[in-house]
Amino acid sequence: MAEIKNTFLKSKMNKDLDDRLIPNGEYRDAQNISVGKSEDADVGALENTIGNKKAANLKPYANTFDIIGYYSDNTNNRIITFVTNYTDSYVDGHATYASSANEGRAAAGQDLFDCHICVFNRDNNSYSKVVSGDFLNFSKSDSVLGVSLIEDLLFFTDNRNQPRKINIAKAISDPSYYDAEHNVSVAKYSPFEPISLLKIAKHKPSAATSSSKTITFASASEISDVEVGMTVIAQSAADASAIVGLKASDFVTVESITGAVVTTKKQASSDPSFTLTVNDGVVFLKSTMSNEESNAQWPGDPKFMEERFIRFSYRFKFDDGEHSLMAPFTQIAYVPKQKGYFFKDDEDSAFRSTIVDFMSNEINNVKLVVPLPTEGNKAASDYKIASIDILYKESDGLIIKVLESVNVSEISSSFSETNQYIYDYQSRKPFINLTEADVTRVYDKVPVKAFAQETSGNRIMYANFYDKYTAPENIDYNVGVFDKDTLNDYSFLEYPNHTAKQNRNYQVGFVLSDKFGRQSPVILSPIETSPTGNLIGGSTIYHSYPSSNPVVKNWFGDQIQVKVNRTIASGINGGQPNINTGEPGLYALPIKAANKAEGFSIATASFLDSEHKQFQFTQPTTKPDGSGTNKSTNVPVAGSYLRGANTDYVKVTNVTGSGSGVVVIADGPISDAYLKDVFTATGTHDIKFAYKINPIGWYSYKVVVKQSEQEYYNCYLPGVLDGYPTAQTATGSPVYPTNENGKTAHVVLINDNINKVPRDLVEVGPEQKQYRSSVELFGRVENFYTGGASPTYINKQYYPGRKFDLVSTIAQASELATSSAEITTPQNFYQLDTDPLIARVSTLSGEFGTLAANMVPKLAVYETKPQASLLDIFWETSTSGLISDLNEDVLTGFTGAVGITAVGFNYSEDQENTGTGTVTGNEDSPWITNYFYPLSAEGEEMISSGLRSAAIGNVPSYTGPDFTVNDATGADVTNKFTVYQETTSGSSDIGAYRIRLASGASGANHYGPDPQTSQFTFKISFYSNAGEWSPNFTFQGSMQNENPALQQNSTGTPDIATGSQLADIKVKAVGTIQNGAEIPRLNNVPIATSHIHMTNGASSTEKLEDVGVYITSKPKKKYSSGASDLFKVIHSTTRLNMSRYNYSYTEEDLYGGFQVGHYDLQVKVKDAMADLGNTGYQGIEDSGTETDDTKTSTYNQKVIVAPGSIADTLKTTCVVKGDQNLPSEPHRIEGVSNISNTGQKSMYAQWYIGGGTSITRPTTASDWSGSVEGDPNATDLGPFRLGTTGFSAPQSAGTIQLDLMTEVRNNLVSANIGSTGKAEWQMWYRPNSSAQWGSPVDINGTTWSNASSWNVASPTPGISSATRISSENKVLGFSRAGEYFIQAYMTAYKQATTKTWVNVNDANYPTCIPCFGKNLVEDASTSNRDSSYFEHEYSTGSNDQNNICSSSLSGLGYARTPYPCLVTQIYANGSFTAFKTSLNSGRRAYDYKPGGSYTNLTTTQVNTLKGKRLANFGNITQVSTDNATDFDVAGWKTNLFYVDSSQSKRLEYGTGTATTGSATRIDCSSNDNTRLQSYSFNQYAI
Repeated sequence: MAEIKNTFLKSKMNKDLDDRLIPNGEYRDAQNISVGKSEDADVGALENTIGNKKAANLKPYANTFDIIGYYSDNTNNRIITFVTNYTDSYVDGHATYASSANEGRAAAGQDLFDCHICVFNRDNNSYSKVVSGDFLNFSKSDSVLGVSLIEDLLFFTDNRNQPRKINIAKAISDPSYYDAEHNVSVAKYSPFEPISLLKIAKHKPSAATSSSKTITFASASEISDVEVGMTVIAQSAADASAIVGLKASDFVTVESITGAVVTTKKQASSDPSFTLTVNDGVVFLKSTMSNEESNAQWPGDPKFMEERFIRFSYRFKFDDGEHSLMAPFTQIAYVPKQKGYFFKDDEDSAFRSTIVDFMSNEINNVKLVVPLPTEGNKAASDYKIASIDILYKESDGLIIKVLESVNVSEISSSFSETNQYIYDYQSRKPFINLTEADVTRVYDKVPVKAFAQETSGNRIMYANFYDKYTAPENIDYNVGVFDKDTLNDYSFLEYPNHTAKQNRNYQVGFVLSDKFGRQSPVILSPIETSPTGNLIGGSTIYHSYPSSNPVVKNWFGDQIQVKVNRTIASGINGGQPNINTGEPGLYALPIKAANKAEGFSIATASFLDSEHKQFQFTQPTTKPDGSGTNKSTNVPVAGSYLRGANTDYVKVTNVTGSGSGVVVIADGPISDAYLKDVFTATGTHDIKFAYKINPIGWYSYKVVVKQSEQEYYNCYLPGVLDGYPTAQTATGSPVYPTNENGKTAHVVLINDNINKVPRDLVEVGPEQKQYRSSVELFGRVENFYTGGASPTYINKQYYPGRKFDLVSTIAQASELATSSAEITTPQNFYQLDTDPLIARVSTLSGEFGTLAANMVPKLAVYETKPQASLLDIFWETSTSGLISDLNEDVLTGFTGAVGITAVGFNYSEDQENTGTGTVTGNEDSPWITNYFYPLSAEGEEMISSGLRSAAIGNVPSYTGPDFTVNDATGADVTNKFTVYQETTSGSSDIGAYRIRLASGASGANHYGPDPQTSQFTFKISFYSNAGEWSPNFTFQGSMQNENPALQQNSTGTPDIATGSQLADIKVKAVGTIQNGAEIPRLNNVPIATSHIHMTNGASSTEKLEDVGVYITSKPKKKYSSGASDLFKVIHSTTRLNMSRYNYSYTEEDLYGGFQVGHYDLQVKVKDAMADLGNTGYQGIEDSGTETDDTKTSTYNQKVIVAPGSIADTLKTTCVVKGDQNLPSEPHRIEGVSNISNTGQKSMYAQWYIGGGTSITRPTTASDWSGSVEGDPNATDLGPFRLGTTGFSAPQSAGTIQLDLMTEVRNNLVSANIGSTGKAEWQMWYRPNSSAQWGSPVDINGTTWSNASSWNVASPTPGISSATRISSENKVLGFSRAGEYFIQAYMTAYKQATTKTWVNVNDANYPTCIPCFGKNLVEDASTSNRDSSYFEHEYSTGSNDQNNICSSSLSGLGYARTPYPCLVTQIYANGSFTAFKTSLNSGRRAYDYKPGGSYTNLTTTQVNTLKGKRLANFGNITQVSTDNATDFDVAGWKTNLFYVDSSQSKRLEYGTGTATTGSATRIDCSSNDNTRLQSYSFNQYAI
């Protein structure tokens, strides 16, 4: 049978096609298989995938550890895992280190965090740790995703740390092999120090000497590093000056050493003589460069270095075969023969040959002091160094060569306990050249961190990585050129003949590097740096020629000096990484104590053990100036680091003791720098530092210089002739120009000078013999004739300044007419008989050379202008070191402030910038910090700075510290703050500073929608007692956003607490609130005391454009559609609007008045709003746009809508008697009098309420009025207008009360003959002047017709005498706006006079209550009772029984009117702000209750106004919502215990049945709601 064979080379599952159509190499479905990928015959074959099985629990770590990455090494059948129990909290987004976290845990006795790389061997199920330590810095939050294995090299990355690698075979064989970051990083440790060419020893004498040449020390062992021949210098401890007799210029050396005594000698014949104290510092120096030509045993080539200018460097080779970067090169190892001095005939030889023979190199042997990162015997174990390559480079060569590769075993055996390896270079040739890749490799391009990693062959590749750090923008330093500092810098001996070239421009910069060679760009000084003394501001300087001649013996050359003014800083707080900016921070950051000091001071110090791992010191007891107690008690802490003796840093493991004896124990030898400095006097403060290590931070620095002016020549000339030679006098002799001295010079060009000052041969003719030269020349040495009694020919230094000379002509002497036959002074020109080339020079720099009369050949020197290099690069120098050492020097060499104490920042939005309080952050206080002091480097509070500085006179314009404030947007807001210094004598805070709000600042306190405008960075610099400005100290602070609030009345009053119930807003229905009632109004202008002011939580200088008020809870709408929210608000002005619904006539008085009731709102005041929302009146749905910093305050607001008022112009004068004089209303009171004892007289009187001054009578009304009926002379007076305005439409919010008054008097003086009178009243209504007159409808819903029932006659009591009156008041209430026409037909009988009039009053706010000829409102003498309010009694039961009207009235309430027929609601108080909340709705009887005090009326008389009525009382309770669309017809307001006048709830008296058309307020005495409420006042006095 045929065999079917398929290979699956495509490794592709295909479920789309039919089985019959699947191509070869693909498959339909598969499980637990793999496709063979080998290059053998089985490629493409399917293989079963081996399943998983659980291994025994063999974890070599606790259950708190998690695997965060793994690699399956199938070749070796093992799994490599990455494990940790540490989870980084990433405070503010910044990574922390497991090692740092362990410092605190160790002190607290907690389990430590740890990290492991483990290997699980599947062959024997063993699982073990191969690398362990918190230096791995794994975190559970950062998985190790990139893992690759190339042979035995395991590469891994976690996007947290820099990429790493280990040799897995070495790790398995020795789990302790990898123990530090620099051993596992892909980027290798990079050496940062150059080779030294100098030996240095520093010591203090043990005994004082006076005028002596010997120095005694404590022991011979102490000075074991001192050698015979060493140069000796010394520095005074008193003033840090050089000791007389032991200056560098004294050239004192060690003659002999006997025990502990050093005997010195001078190069001069006399013995040295000097005076030393025990505090003075003595320095012994020796160059490692020498000439060994006289040493017969010396194996080197004595001539090899003679013409070579060589630099040296080194690099490490590690055990994995990789090399480190090259260390900085030394300067050229060069000392000229004769030390560079002219002897004997050297000057003449120089101008004859035009060269200086002795400028070749005298050095042929150099002992290279190679710095190691640790002791020699630990180089292999601690840094995995296998060998050291000693590198060699000639100055004019591009190739770097290897002198020798020194195996680390050799170093370990010979230099086991020192971190210096001395390589003796004996002028031997190098043996190998470095490749171009090695020469140009200035840094390793290994990412800072990488997320992805992959391999291709033996190449490792990274992706999604950070490739570099962010460098500081600048470093604050000054540069200048000075004589070499022979006291503090020893280059005068290390490089004795090197000097900074004059007439050059230099740009000096810094390059920072991490521990692994990743370098920053060149960092320069800020240009705005001001010049200080001889130091130049910025990084670029010009080194000019000097203007005077130095003393040669004292001048060791010029050097560029860099004064670093401020410590190098990076990241947060100057040294901590900043993940947002990419700044790595500093590798070693000085630890600051609680009071912000960085250093600790020592008075005495010593080591307690021979290994120098135990260090003891005492602290000073007084301040540096000797006054007061030393407050600085800072000491190193366990877990911190100190500078190591043989390695960079050692870890402090324990600290004990205090001030008088502090013992510090470290895990390695501590640097001698922690002993008291030899140049620091006993008893004074010597400041030291402890550090916190940040592995990724900037580690080292090196100084680089850009100097593009390179090659130049010195022209050694046989003298220079100033002016012209003296011409012969014979005819035909040349005539030279006169007065050319100091303007023109001549000089002979021979030998190499012809090439140094070349002729310009461009655009010359074939016969041309005279040429110019474009070379610029600078005179350096001129020949000179002294003159005088003993004249001599000498040469001297020349100072050209910045001017140069130009060669105008070059020609042979004969061509210039200066041949010996043409001049009388042939000695002016050297070898004139050979017709040499002579250059005619325009001496623009001034007089140069000697005049013709005295000119003889004598050495003169011109310097040519240097060639400018086209390479715009910085050149590496040998100045480099640890950043921590440089920063320490800056701090200790600076007398100013290096820090500040805690400022106690507390800034609240509600602070008053003109407040008088003193507590930081309080509302009444302008202070936003506590008092704080500048600190010295050791942590002492500096009380003599600023205004108390002894040097303040040097700053005549001093106004305070250098102080700037910027918000987080970068805006300068300094003018909002002020710095105050306490200078009051005796104050406990004297000398301290404090920051406050500037009293004149506007808008300082405003927390806006952008929080960055409330986040501040303060920078402050202090002027010290010694006259030095400190660096800027920076601290951040944010203004605390305070809750916005309401303030009663106006700005500046106390805030109303959030959650408060605000004062009720009382308005009257419709008319008043229609245009908006004011609740909180957002402005800064004092407003009426009846209003409420809004504040954003700030002081009175507030800013309110992003503060608003919002409705958050409200009554539901009444209707579902066709109507908007009842309440809306303008967010920015907080004006509240209550909408007016359109409603029908049938609703006009429902629920006690359509809008009458209470409305409960909840409002929120919000500040820091990004957007206040829409403008204009807005409902609950518009809540604006908040920010993350928005704060709110919530308030409850009750709006009380009372019944509306009628217009004052509609009201009439209150008339209570018919004889009242009304001059302005002559026809308001009408009357008819019958003076007969029989018969009667009648007349009509008419009144109207309307908008016009005239009115059309109803057709059914009388067509005349105002005259006695039947009078032939009757005149129609017309209807009288009540008030001066109408009862306007569309609907009035008020209710008019009409008093239809009838009064009857007896015309007789005495006798009662039954005088009576009456009036018949009629009324018409129309809604407007265009409508037809009809019947009015009162507030009880009763329609009044003008039938006989309406013609109610007034009672006609008999009037007893002319001194008595009887009257009647018929009271009606109307709330329907429109026009009303009223007519009275009055009749008088039997000596009676009948008068009628109409009072128009406000039913809800009555001011006129007629009662027995008095106005009750005016007659009441009890405060407010029966004037502002009227008490009513009501029945407490609620049922439908017939006896309600007869029940007792035990309840007490308050109404707006005494007339029961007009009462709409009974309240719980006389101010009508509270409801009778305990009462249920239902039928109740009620009546007016007199009882007050009256002036004229009696209680009996007032009781006449009583008239018990029965009504159905209703309750409505508001239903609140936060939804704009919710509605509730019966829950849109709160109104309780009101007379329910809705037709659906009208009552029929006696049955309690709700019947349409039945009475609203039933008269209990008549069982009738149609009966007018009439009040009869009988027989009262006139």
